[in-house]
Amino acid sequence: STLTSLLSFLETMLLKVLHHVGVPLTGCSLFLVVALLNFVFAPALILVDLLVGLVIKRFFIGKLAEGSHSTFSPAYFRWLYSQKIMESVVKAFQNYFIGTSALNAVYRLFGAQIGRGVVIYTKEVFKEPELITVEDGVLLDEECKITCSSVG
Repeated sequence: STLTSLLSFLETMLLKVLHHVGVPLTGCSLFLVVALLNFVFAPALILVDLLVGLVIKRFFIGKLAEGSHSTFSPAYFRWLYSQKIMESVVKAFQNYFIGTSALNAVYRLFGAQIGRGVVIYTKEVFKEPELITVEDGVLLDEECKITCSSVG
């Protein structure tokens, strides 16, 4: 994914800079650099990515409307871009927070109605969150896929 590529690039650049300025990159120092990138920069980039996606979704794409829509209509393109945003932005966050209330909170931010005590273990991203309602106490297992659309 784009985030993984960015993290690999940052890791390589940081290692090159540290080597260039003369920091010995052996043992403990190398471990600390890799740990810093994976446990500080990665979560920070995921949160920034999530916030940018939320702003784009809320202010530029808007809320998806229920019902049938013509192919290539404005509603169709809102749906299409919404799916791309959700897949690219939420997927990285979901990999870290699957099965936690943090994932539920993210889906709520994007418009899903998620009840109390819901546990989401599915690796499938809710691509139309504002059209989804999950009642209290529901467990969405690994094989579960929730979608609100079809094209055809």
